[in-house]
Amino acid sequence: MPRRQYSYLQAAVDFVAYIIVIWLIIAIRPTMKGIYGSGVVAYLFPFLVSAFMVGILALFRQYRLKQRDRFLRQFMGAFNAITLGFLLIVVISVDLGFMAGFERGHLFMLFIGLLIAAVLSRIVIYMWFGRKPDFSLKDQIILKQSNGHKKQDTSSPLILPDTLGVDEIKNRIDASSYDFAVMTDESGYFSGTITDGDIIEASIKKGKKPIGISDIVDRSHPVAREILSAGKMRHMMLERNLRFLPLLTNEGKPARVVLLSDLDSKYSIKPKDRKNNRVLIIGGAGYIGSIMTRYLLKRGYYVSVLDNLMCGYDALKALDNHPAYSFYKGDARNIQDLLTAMDDVDSVIHLAAIVGDPACALDPRATIDINYESSKILVDACLHKKVNRLLFASSCSVYGASENDELLTENSPLNPVSLYAETRLRSEEAILNQAEAPLAVTMFRLATVFGFSYRPRFDLVVNILTARALIDGEISIFGGSQWRPNIHARDVVSGFVAGMEAPKEVADRQIFNLGSEAMNYRIAELGDLVREALPDIKVKTVEAEMDRRDYKVCFDRIEKTLNWKANVTVRDGIQEIIDAYHNKKFGHYNEKRYSNLKILQEV
Repeated sequence: MPRRQYSYLQAAVDFVAYIIVIWLIIAIRPTMKGIYGSGVVAYLFPFLVSAFMVGILALFRQYRLKQRDRFLRQFMGAFNAITLGFLLIVVISVDLGFMAGFERGHLFMLFIGLLIAAVLSRIVIYMWFGRKPDFSLKDQIILKQSNGHKKQDTSSPLILPDTLGVDEIKNRIDASSYDFAVMTDESGYFSGTITDGDIIEASIKKGKKPIGISDIVDRSHPVAREILSAGKMRHMMLERNLRFLPLLTNEGKPARVVLLSDLDSKYSIKPKDRKNNRVLIIGGAGYIGSIMTRYLLKRGYYVSVLDNLMCGYDALKALDNHPAYSFYKGDARNIQDLLTAMDDVDSVIHLAAIVGDPACALDPRATIDINYESSKILVDACLHKKVNRLLFASSCSVYGASENDELLTENSPLNPVSLYAETRLRSEEAILNQAEAPLAVTMFRLATVFGFSYRPRFDLVVNILTARALIDGEISIFGGSQWRPNIHARDVVSGFVAGMEAPKEVADRQIFNLGSEAMNYRIAELGDLVREALPDIKVKTVEAEMDRRDYKVCFDRIEKTLNWKANVTVRDGIQEIIDAYHNKKFGHYNEKRYSNLKILQEV
């Protein structure tokens, strides 16, 4: 039983224990009843005192829960003594001067008896009821099955010697259902941990240079002893934002590894009664999220937004007084922030990411953490909160390049050619690998997005070409022969909602390309569409190193499965930006606030 709240069970046990103690004292010393006179009050005295104490305990525990004070959480004995001492002071202050010495002795006896009752009641709860959800850590803990997406290693957690090469460790991680390995030295003692994200980052930084284990291993990862209870482990992992925790023997050697989701599965946590129209949007203050938030509110949903406000809050400020809207400032990498925002949530839409190759290249470690590691933390949080649906924004860039203008489907070979694309693909795999009932997961591989938004962006191809045409009267096309699928931001929103509102059995564990086959355009053709809307501009074609991304995409699956189609054309999007410019809804396209890259450079 989670002991963070003062439960009805604990209150009932305390109440009974207090009454029994008072009755026993009165039975031993009948004159105790005379303190408060005779009649009804004397008979009600045990019940009144017990009810008063339980009420004080409940209020105090609620205070602890809200304040989240570590000191108060750790010292239960002090909290009991303070409460009982407070009761004693109240009683003495009321009766001071009216009681003989033997009566004060009775009160002291009462105080000691109640204190003993409080301690004993907690021992009963802890040993009998509180231990039930825990499990013996002497038994082998097998991590979750991989649902067929990866080969499952059921013999033991992934504990490897640090004498292995990086490539060998990477191969073993990729071949297992784990995304990490616990490392040991030559003597078998714990030496650190390595995640697949650490290996990706190191390979980017080192380039073609060989990578050593010392360049990657995290020697500061928290560990625990085997004797630690499962409840304390779970609390520790939530506090420190850990997905996994190595358990060491008394000698300091790794014995096994525990996942937060494993601990959750051992606890009989009853899902809260929640409205099935409460949605959390992670990254809801951004380019797509600000449209998504308004769209869902108009459809009658209760909407919560979690965002770190790296791009500001202007896009959502107008919604502050909306009765169905709530905002949480936080980081998608922090499980405590996620759990707080997920309270009573039925569906989660994950939009938060560093988008675009130049932005991702600024800080590969931050990109891996935000775009990939946070996805794994998110699934753990969803399972912890018993969320029903998770919808994830991936990208068509996972296809890399198509040959002979072939239309790429969800089953086509994947060939990510950038860090952004690789983090999207790995996130898809991690989410599908970790998710289990009741959580249904749906992936959307977005085409290149365009269109105006409450948080405008001019680092997207259609948007920047139109803005430059308006302000400079000239646009430059680099290369021009590359294919790109396109989709308006409003159609992205409607596609996500179609997936969220579809029956679970239809959308669960599905990957959908999100876009329109009619809007597969070469970059040069997008320039022609801009010139069609603004005939007086100049269009220059620049011979430059080609962007390796070149793909045409098929969108039949989403159109047939979810009965969804894109409604806004590229021509519509270009005209929308032209109208917004004439209505002075944005300034110069070169301003920092319109570019993810420039915002990240400053951050």
